[in-house]
Amino acid sequence: MAIACADAALEPRPPATAVVAPGASFGELVVHDVTPVDSPLRALTEADVVERTPAPVGAVGLVVDPETGYRLVVRRSGEVLIASTDEVVQVFEAPERRFGFGDAVWVGPGLLALTALNDGFLAVLSTGELTQHFCFLPTWMEPQFDAIVQRSDALALDRTHDRLYAQPQTDGETEAGTVLEGFLSSYALSDGAERTWYRMPRPVPRATGMVVLSPGPGDGERDAPRLLLAYPATLSRGPHLQIFDGEAATLTPSVDLTSIDVGHVGALAVDEAAETLLVLATQEIVALPLALFRNE
Repeated sequence: MAIACADAALEPRPPATAVVAPGASFGELVVHDVTPVDSPLRALTEADVVERTPAPVGAVGLVVDPETGYRLVVRRSGEVLIASTDEVVQVFEAPERRFGFGDAVWVGPGLLALTALNDGFLAVLSTGELTQHFCFLPTWMEPQFDAIVQRSDALALDRTHDRLYAQPQTDGETEAGTVLEGFLSSYALSDGAERTWYRMPRPVPRATGMVVLSPGPGDGERDAPRLLLAYPATLSRGPHLQIFDGEAATLTPSVDLTSIDVGHVGALAVDEAAETLLVLATQEIVALPLALFRNE
């Protein structure tokens, strides 16, 4: 049975299996539709790669201390390891072990944000303490927790405006692998309050990593950042990156990662000091210039 958001107090809403209508409004909350842009992926070359460094296998999260460049990886099981040495520095216990954790970001000294089933948590590295902080179950969905689960394998932080971004997907537990809806949502870092919801285009692949390219509260109605998202291989594409533009509400193909021998992306992170995008691959971290994406 799925676990409900820890502090959800939801009024009855349309059934969870119902598709949200374009531009649907729920009180003050408006769901914005995202339009896919038909554009080819750019191929990278080895000349675009800044460096390749070894990384622990099986990681789903990569975090970087913006002050020191210190890198940690997080496994779905909750193990946190130093990226360069494989040394375990902490083990967090996931509320739902069947799912574990999905992604992580560095919030502040010794403090991470983690996604788990239906919820996002603040996690203290020194003690292993977890505190439920935000809920990415869409508030218009009737809480049929025996039928659906909400998960996000991508998490990003806009430090300028203190916003957390996730890519929640509503899965039907009774139909293995069925994705009912996919979203991109934002939350206030200060109190975890939901801010903006975008509905992603179908088909709905599950993003495996996400970073903020440029910050973005927009016109007051919604947050409108530019984000870079990693997607797994499909029948027509290998692992690749796409750019989400919150102001235009578009999703545009960016680069093909198979062209630099990246067959799997576990997470994305930014090293601000080095001005690089870090791609967590199967056994390595591949660094690319951020300018490749910020100038698109």
